[in-house]
Amino acid sequence: MKEERRKKKVLILFLVVVLLLGACATGEGVESHEAWVRNANQGEITAVYMILHNHTDVDDALLGVSTDVAEAAELHLSAVQNDVMTMTQQERIEIPAGDEVVLESGGYHIMLINLKQDLQVGDEITITLNFENYPDVMVTVPVKDSAEEHQSHP
Repeated sequence: MKEERRKKKVLILFLVVVLLLGACATGEGVESHEAWVRNANQGEITAVYMILHNHTDVDDALLGVSTDVAEAAELHLSAVQNDVMTMTQQERIEIPAGDEVVLESGGYHIMLINLKQDLQVGDEITITLNFENYPDVMVTVPVKDSAEEHQSHP
């Protein structure tokens, strides 16, 4: 009888540990969600959009991006000033602890400059996000038509 109780306690303890480890493993670090890149032709520029979520309790920052599909990848911010759209390169994009930053048209985004290949709807590219505190994150990014994206996200 005592042996059965001890086995039950060990089993319950084991299950609790597994559940806790599972909870810690999901949503850890900095994650990207809903990534997509606009279709474009070789030699052109295009933009990558996504949501970056910082699941840590430490402020972080996106410092850069690398990819093999473009000669350069830069962080940019679009803004309207006096009815004129401006775009400026950014050294970093802050991602507060426990918060998220949306990279979207008309705001922060990633510019891919001088594409080395055509990016056609349905293709996928790989980019690597470089953070100040968190290790690099590789993201697979689907190529979409900008009109298609606006239809699926009102």
